[in-house]
Amino acid sequence: MHIGVDAPVVYGELKWSDNGLGKLLPTPVSKVGEVKKDDDKGFEAIVAETSIEDFKAYTKLCSDKGFSIDIKESDKSFDAKNADGYKLSVKYIGNNVMSISIDEPEYQVTVEVECVENWIFSKYDVDVYVDDSLEGKKRKTQIEFEQQSGTFIIPNATTVADLLEEYCSVYGVNNWAMSTYRSKKGLMYNYIIPLIGDVKLDELTPRLMDKFYQSLLKVKTKVVQNKKPKNEYLTVHTVREIHKFLRSAFNQAVKWELMTRNPVLNATLPKEEHQKREIWTAETLMHALEVCDDDILALAINLSFACSLRMGEMLGLTWDCIDISEESLKENNASIFVDKELQRVNRDVMEVLDNKDIIRVFPRTLSNTNTSLVLKTPKTKTSVRKIFLPSTVAQMLLERKKQIDEMKELFGDEYLDYDLVFCHSSGRPMEGQVINRALKKLIQDNDLMYSFSSLS
Repeated sequence: MHIGVDAPVVYGELKWSDNGLGKLLPTPVSKVGEVKKDDDKGFEAIVAETSIEDFKAYTKLCSDKGFSIDIKESDKSFDAKNADGYKLSVKYIGNNVMSISIDEPEYQVTVEVECVENWIFSKYDVDVYVDDSLEGKKRKTQIEFEQQSGTFIIPNATTVADLLEEYCSVYGVNNWAMSTYRSKKGLMYNYIIPLIGDVKLDELTPRLMDKFYQSLLKVKTKVVQNKKPKNEYLTVHTVREIHKFLRSAFNQAVKWELMTRNPVLNATLPKEEHQKREIWTAETLMHALEVCDDDILALAINLSFACSLRMGEMLGLTWDCIDISEESLKENNASIFVDKELQRVNRDVMEVLDNKDIIRVFPRTLSNTNTSLVLKTPKTKTSVRKIFLPSTVAQMLLERKKQIDEMKELFGDEYLDYDLVFCHSSGRPMEGQVINRALKKLIQDNDLMYSFSSLS
């Protein structure tokens, strides 16, 4: 009798890819196996060194990842679809090996329609997905019934531009701080609406949005408020910020029943490489303070490093929130209470948000500007905090208080008393560029580390 035994298959290192449909799946724990196929049409992989328990844990992760529709599972197999109709099949083959495959939706057709005529999308290239899920069929039946009975109401927002305008006016006004509102509207008017604003909501697909994100890297950065941009083209970070904005807007559109699915949930985004930021060592900091002959800059540097204050928080400090009394100094309990920040905001945004979070609006020094300097509450409740002061910083604040008292006596009624710690000799609020210019000069004059060039 002859018995033939095949040698066990030896697998190499499993290199999981996120370029094709593999991005829809969680990465397996095992690093041994082979990805046989990974593109927009399908995905196939073999994963070795995987026990039956590992297999079951992995299928649970797949379900959490979105493959939770039409689930069919047994002890050694798992089949399901996601919201876009992609079919997943995971099987435990045996011998600590499992197979994974994804097939594209069965009902995908390409139709010739008029699309946005710009350089991002080809004119006749729109994917149409037929939703064969139970929810899709129910929604179709409901719409047909409402059309026949005359009760069907067409949503107000039909295009991307319509949706974003409505999203900002309804959701943004109630939930965003002024700086957030301004930045979102900037992204919307500069980079989203000019490119895909006319696209119908029901024409948006994951593939179309992936192409949009990739094309943004070739878009030149807009000049805002006459400030020259740091980069000629949009950075990966900005593209990711645009994605966050659209993902939130599309999620809201699904809740409003303007869309049946969010087309960017599994988007392929450019990878962002974070550069390591060099910071001053304790020795560099001490040297900088030794050579610094600007009392205001020295105070700002100390508050930034010793108290972890951001620029807006420092410039918004008022004397009523500072305890440097004789008793506190004696007991080493001197402290500051951070409950506001100085910020320059657009007056149009202030009007739209009805002066939300604003404590004080300072008088304008220039009549031809559309911004105002304000004191406002912080973005988050956790930013409100009490900070105990090192004795050296407390003494610096005492000296600063004496300087301001002398200026009040010198200017008399002409002194603008806003109770600010950081202010000009007239009492007028001091903005961040004043501090940063002085810091830059200190760095240049004393050959300090250049990578640290601003107090943020």
